[in-house]
Amino acid sequence: MTLEGKVALVTGAGGQGIGAAAARDLAARGAQVVVNYRSNQQRAQEVVESIQAAGGNAHAIQADVIDEGQVLRMVEEIVERYGRLDIMVSTKGGHVPPIAGPRFAGKGEGHFAAIAARVGTRPFTELSWEAFAARVNGELQAAFTITKAVVPVMERQHAGRLIYLSSEHSRGPAAPGMIANGAAKAALNTFVVYLAHELGPLGITANVVSPAMVQVQATRWMQPAAFLERVASATPLGRIAQPEDVARVIAFFASDDSAFMTGVYAPVTGGFGLARL
Repeated sequence: MTLEGKVALVTGAGGQGIGAAAARDLAARGAQVVVNYRSNQQRAQEVVESIQAAGGNAHAIQADVIDEGQVLRMVEEIVERYGRLDIMVSTKGGHVPPIAGPRFAGKGEGHFAAIAARVGTRPFTELSWEAFAARVNGELQAAFTITKAVVPVMERQHAGRLIYLSSEHSRGPAAPGMIANGAAKAALNTFVVYLAHELGPLGITANVVSPAMVQVQATRWMQPAAFLERVASATPLGRIAQPEDVARVIAFFASDDSAFMTGVYAPVTGGFGLARL
């Protein structure tokens, strides 16, 4: 799959996770890549430098994806520099402060309960409407704002690829206390289906890539070896996803190989969870 001559924007790419892996993969296939970041300029620059060291082309632009003014400025800068924008990959919802209140503890079993206790997720009985709405709003506002900014550019080209990162939490409980996160991602999935229906006549596709557990640097504290072995053993393909596994699926939806696919929900799970279907 070649992306020569294409321009790609990857939001939330200034880190060590899926966004950064997607930026590197798209660049390796020939795309000019814009690495978007909200606050960590150093990490974003490291991603850019790694792409350039591998012979690719990239640069970083700061913008908070829920700030309409910053997002419009970013898209204008991209169009001024390259004259077009072909691919938008949304890997990051809006920044939401940790949910306040008693942490989720004492409910659920094993390692998932320990994760929930540490990250501060809440069961429904302890969750305020304000906290729930903030999670859902942060997810949808980010997707809406960036999409609203890039669609006019793609409409003029009569071509564009919109790709959104979801989560298997959107299809059902995978850990205790994830009701707000799961509902937010489920809402994102539905948003993308409607985008696909409305934007198809404009030559724009919209698809969802949805991983289960992914081994990323930022979450290694919640992934001890024994737990990872259990998850891997429950996965038909025998291992846990790496960011690069997800990035390859993103690249597929960015390419012409997926030109007749839109409104698709693509799980990247290695088969994890099939036994419960």
